[in-house]
Amino acid sequence: MSGSDSPCVALCSTALGDNVCRGCARSYTEVACWSAYTHEEKAAVWQALPERHFCLELARTLRCTLALEQMNGHEWAVFSGAPCGCFALRRVPQGMLLRKGAAQAALVSGGWQDAYEWARVLIKILRDKGENHGAG
Repeated sequence: MSGSDSPCVALCSTALGDNVCRGCARSYTEVACWSAYTHEEKAAVWQALPERHFCLELARTLRCTLALEQMNGHEWAVFSGAPCGCFALRRVPQGMLLRKGAAQAALVSGGWQDAYEWARVLIKILRDKGENHGAG
């Protein structure tokens, strides 16, 4: 955990309706309940922030919104309004798990480090899946 109790950087966007703050990367609930959280709950949020900041950058690159969803004990980043439709991602050691709709998650692996490269790859994969699904 950081030397500061709160990850707030005074750029709060949850008050404007965002599900994930564009400044500190906490969820609306985490921002609202922060002062009541235990040390362990705060530490868990701090641990999740680097990945969430990456997802916020990816959402900015795709010009869409980001929400967080818990599924089977794992946090998924849910992107809505992207050029390739809505989808969810979760980082795993081998790359990213990609889920679109009710479909089973697919592994996307690669050495892409920045959000722009991931956005380019994801748009292509999701558009290809959409075209293949529509043709079937």
